[in-house]
Amino acid sequence: MKHFKFISTILIITTAFVALNLYTNTCVEASTIQTGDVNRDGVINIADATLIQKYLSGIKTDKEFYSQYADFDRSGKINVADATLIQKYCIGTICVYGDYLISVNNGTAAIYKYFGSNNRITIPSKLYGNSYEITSISSNAFYNNKNLVIVNLPENIKTIENYAFYNCSELTTIYSYNKNLRWGNSFVNCPKFQSIKFK
Repeated sequence: MKHFKFISTILIITTAFVALNLYTNTCVEASTIQTGDVNRDGVINIADATLIQKYLSGIKTDKEFYSQYADFDRSGKINVADATLIQKYCIGTICVYGDYLISVNNGTAAIYKYFGSNNRITIPSKLYGNSYEITSISSNAFYNNKNLVIVNLPENIKTIENYAFYNCSELTTIYSYNKNLRWGNSFVNCPKFQSIKFK
């Protein structure tokens, strides 16, 4: 019964997205990658989210499913979060931008997830091609990153959420151009972290 309710909920959510015609990502500058295109039809859309949901529910389908493209959040496993993020991608509230997933809300943006491998990075200040400024770093955005050592923040980054850099074992320094930067328990389990330095 619970399994039936779970499947019904999935189908209702999916139907709602289709009915609203949510197939277009408004972040036109998003990098062209294949992760998320689980049926490999050349576009990431609600059909991919539906295939992930069916895969997780054990529902067989005659559609091709390429599991190597299903880990949309790059967490190392396929779960409901991947389907949810693809749905958000379809309505433009999540963008793929270089090595980042970026959430967009009310004209501003936040770093949602970083999946690059560089040891030194500069957070982008805005989404090129539109007016969205990136103003914050979300919780777990850099979770378990083992490469990152130095991060440069532009002036418009105002907030680093709790656990944003959780378990970043090599992170030592954050450089910020915003002296009013706010943060809390943002660097939990970062044994080499020294300080935030302002420029």
